[in-house]
Amino acid sequence: MPQADALLAFISYSRTDGPDFVYRLRTRLRSLAPHLTPWSDFDRLPGTTFPTAISRALRGSAVLLFVMTPESVRDKNPNWCQKEALRAYRWGIPILPLQVVPRIELPFDLEGEPPLPFTEESDDEWEQLRERLLRIGSPEFVAQQRADRLHETLAAARMATGPTRERLIDLADWHRIRQEEEQKRARPAREDDDDRSDEAFRHVEQRGQPAPRSVHEGFISVNEMPIRAPVTFFDRDDQQRALTTYLKGDVVRVITVVGGDGDGKTGLLAALRRVLRGRGAEPAADAFLYLWARGYRRVTPDVVLADLCGALPDEDAGDRLRHGLAATEPWHSKLDRVVAALNNLVVHVVIDDAHVLLDKDGEFIDRDLGAFLVALVERTDHRLRLIVAAARKPVELHQRLGERAKVIPLSGGVPMPEAGWLLQSLDDGTLGLAHAGERELAWLHRITKGFPRLLELVAGVRQVDPDRGLLELITDLDEPDDVRAALLAAIMVKLDRTERLVVQALAALGRPAGPEAISYLLHDFAPHLITSALLNRLCERYVIHRDGGRYYLPVLDAEIIRGTVPPTADRPEGRDPFTLRILRLRGARYLHLQWTRPHVMEDLWPQFSEIELRIAADDWQHAFELINRVDEEPLRRWGRSATLNRWRLDLHDKLDAEAQRPNLSYLAAALDQQDNVAEAEEQLRALLGLLAETTDVDNRARTRNQLGGVLFRHGRLAAARDLYAVAMRDSTRHGLRPELAEAQMGLALHQARTGHHDEALHYLDEADEVLTSHPEPALRARLQLNRSWVLGQLGQSVSAIRLARSAGELASEADDQLLRGACLNGEATHRLYWEGSEPALRLALDAVGIGTTANNTPLLTEAYVTVALAHLFAGNEELAIEAATAATGLRRTLARLNAFAVLGLAAFAAGQVDKATSSFSQALADCDSRFHQDERDYSMLDSYGLMLSGLALTTRDRDRGRAAIDTYRHARGITRAIGAMDRNQRLLRCFVRRGDAVLLEQIRAAANAETG
Repeated sequence: MPQADALLAFISYSRTDGPDFVYRLRTRLRSLAPHLTPWSDFDRLPGTTFPTAISRALRGSAVLLFVMTPESVRDKNPNWCQKEALRAYRWGIPILPLQVVPRIELPFDLEGEPPLPFTEESDDEWEQLRERLLRIGSPEFVAQQRADRLHETLAAARMATGPTRERLIDLADWHRIRQEEEQKRARPAREDDDDRSDEAFRHVEQRGQPAPRSVHEGFISVNEMPIRAPVTFFDRDDQQRALTTYLKGDVVRVITVVGGDGDGKTGLLAALRRVLRGRGAEPAADAFLYLWARGYRRVTPDVVLADLCGALPDEDAGDRLRHGLAATEPWHSKLDRVVAALNNLVVHVVIDDAHVLLDKDGEFIDRDLGAFLVALVERTDHRLRLIVAAARKPVELHQRLGERAKVIPLSGGVPMPEAGWLLQSLDDGTLGLAHAGERELAWLHRITKGFPRLLELVAGVRQVDPDRGLLELITDLDEPDDVRAALLAAIMVKLDRTERLVVQALAALGRPAGPEAISYLLHDFAPHLITSALLNRLCERYVIHRDGGRYYLPVLDAEIIRGTVPPTADRPEGRDPFTLRILRLRGARYLHLQWTRPHVMEDLWPQFSEIELRIAADDWQHAFELINRVDEEPLRRWGRSATLNRWRLDLHDKLDAEAQRPNLSYLAAALDQQDNVAEAEEQLRALLGLLAETTDVDNRARTRNQLGGVLFRHGRLAAARDLYAVAMRDSTRHGLRPELAEAQMGLALHQARTGHHDEALHYLDEADEVLTSHPEPALRARLQLNRSWVLGQLGQSVSAIRLARSAGELASEADDQLLRGACLNGEATHRLYWEGSEPALRLALDAVGIGTTANNTPLLTEAYVTVALAHLFAGNEELAIEAATAATGLRRTLARLNAFAVLGLAAFAAGQVDKATSSFSQALADCDSRFHQDERDYSMLDSYGLMLSGLALTTRDRDRGRAAIDTYRHARGITRAIGAMDRNQRLLRCFVRRGDAVLLEQIRAAANAETG
């Protein structure tokens, strides 16, 4: 019989086919590991029930030895071996599987020790077991190493990120708990509770490391799935069959599993992963990548691509690829590299709870993520599938893919008798559920409607209140309208004070959190540090759920629990009151401590989480300041300001008038960056309405210039001109020199685009005079770049090149890399038509590099178009197609239209007539649907003429040809600027080798203002 204070080795086995080996194991353990005392059900004390004995023994165990035999791994109900392993896992007890029968597999995933082959019981196998037990369980070893390991683990956690870091923090907590228990024997219990300064919590949650993966006979699982009971997924046979059917073949690219919280979406995904892991499974798969949209990692293109590297069979190759993906490299080029590396591996990319990524209309809130996922699933050069589990389907994915996207609904709960089996599987033998009669189970099914989470809460009530009879519970649940609220109330009333506080803190946070975060929130309210052991106990009692080393409440539960936290309370002397707002503000402060210098979008998770909590806490002004801070650095530099739009919109009506004005300005700039012209215009006009009620002339002029720029870039030249004119008048009247120069530059560009180049140069001269006393080099750089463009249109290439180079030097002086990139591309364009491809290509590639570093799509699009033209003029059609294709995948109205036109030119020159026709058609369609065509804008008319010419020459359509001729004649009626006509001739020359010579000559003559 084990001694009362013995360190136990718990042996979990099946009585059907395991006793013989267990007898031998118990005998050998006494000599192999004398510091451990074997415990199995043979050691149960008389008069003690099995569940009670097992619980007591597990709590005193240093290790659980899981004896793998056909019966212990069989999927059956109930399987006590698997229940014991799951409980050990939740309590942080190391698990060592012993594979005593060949060719059998664990029915679940275990962290930590891999199975130890034990099929021959050879001396080598016994020696391996001895070494592992020494490493896992020796109290002498643990006593000597605990302090060092705690220090090393915390240091590693600070360097690690993602789930790897979570596990390290959890492991550190495990060592700290043991250390605390030893120290408390020699000193007062609360002596260590007061050292909880903010600095102690700083940067404990940094991220960015490779995603954790496990490999099972060649099948790779990337990222862990949240630990949720039940461990076995019941029923849903029809949905499982539909899911596996859709995954066979290569036709279906997107599958959306639609269901509400608690409907079993995650269980269905876990069941799919178990099926895929099986030897010779159908459908076959190489890897399973799991992403949880509610988790701490924000689902972004960068995160998906980095985790896909973990799907490579060669882990080192995957790490090299991940490290080689530059943080600021555009996702479309990263995607090319990752797809090429995967080399037709079958990978299922799963996004769970994806509805949090969607707005109410089913559109992706992060437009960049939506564009990335569409690009991913529309490609045909890989075998990746996207499986989405959500409360509603992602509309854009299903619209774009049509019949290649499928929906699997999970409507309603699990039916009987499967719901009864599910409920019984949650019973460890002490809850009275495992042996409940059919009538009781039917009643519980009717009350819960078979929803898995509600069934789990039933088991939770029995866990925390075992004295409450099952019939009494059923009777009580028949009364309330909201069964979930009644079950949670029954659980909360039986928790001790600290446990209730923990549950309420998790509800207030509304996101997965580790023990450090909960301890920070409850600093003044809980008497002890919150530990993983306490959180694991709540998991074991089905109160909360676990995701790696983090804990959370399901969304609907959290909403109910937040209602139990007082909205207001009296302020204790020297302390904050315990209210929902205070908890949220503390959570925000904790997240602020996790801020680090961001290098990729994923690094901004604490900033984004803090903003959300401050908005929820009605700390609107502070949230607004944080939004602006993140926008200014780094999102605007990355071209990703639109990520903040939903918060700006949420805040707008809550801010005072003074804060609303800059909020609208920021919001409009982000919308313009996304090509949402109508929304950007709406916000700026609303801002002008607010400013009309003030004496803020400065901001009125600035806003008119901003709105003028939005309209000008999208072809509404006349409306832009009017705004610039008013801004110039007000700026002149009130002496606003920067705003006056901005308005004059806007009017200059309007005059130039409508053929009045002399007037344009006059406005630029006036702006130059205004800026004579203004030290801002960025404004002067823009002035010189605009003058360079006008001179280029007039054919004064040498002066244009000189000015563009000078503008670039001023941009460097201002440390404005985006402006410097625009100057490089401007100089490249002039040199392309004046000197040829080679000097232009170098400059344009430098501009691409800057646009890549800043992840700025407007600059990238324009620079890629210049690169494509340089290759095309040099006769490198394939390289031109590659560069133009890159430009067409980005967002920018006129530049993107030009990219499709250049792609058509390059494809036509390469003999790819169908591709050319498609590209010209796309350019025209986009032009007609998205771009306002001012009849005085000769630059747009020249672009439109090129698109019509391309379609006429690729399809031999004479009507299109006549339309092209008329368009060019209209443009030449506006201006016969030499530079503009030279550009047209150089572009039309690309049709010479394959086009209709007669039609081409007629078009060329019209573009060059020749009569005949």
